[in-house]
Amino acid sequence: MGESTTITHALLTIAAITIASIFAFVMISKISAINSSITQMISSNVNNMESSITIIDFFYNSSGGSFVIYVKNVGTSDISLSALQNTDVYIGTYNSPLTLYTYLSSAYPGHWNYTLAIGGSNSWSAGSTIIIYLYNQTSISPPYYVKIVLPIGIGSELVEGG
Repeated sequence: MGESTTITHALLTIAAITIASIFAFVMISKISAINSSITQMISSNVNNMESSITIIDFFYNSSGGSFVIYVKNVGTSDISLSALQNTDVYIGTYNSPLTLYTYLSSAYPGHWNYTLAIGGSNSWSAGSTIIIYLYNQTSISPPYYVKIVLPIGIGSELVEGG
């Protein structure tokens, strides 16, 4: 009877070690996945905190047929031109539905384009200003309301005129 008890104990010990190993492997892989997710979330939030824009002024330029909007990058990080070109610009009459305008490099109703006020061609540098030219496609009356939202959700808005 002694041998069968020893064999039983050995098998139970092997089974317990195997189960403990499987549990440890699963827990380590889950902790690693959670750690990776938290790291990405923190990195994204830091990037969002470093990004900020402010609409300085805007007006309608009747000779150019567009709204001219001055926007300053008041954050501490540069904004890539691809992110800038994926930015949403909304305009309309205050307390009325806004119309979405998307980027198009050429002047065309329903779209906007921009120039960098101060040099640079690879990004919208922190502390610099861009000039957005928005070619409206609908009649808008004052007071005008403009809202700009970067792809990461950071934005700025301003009401002017009237």
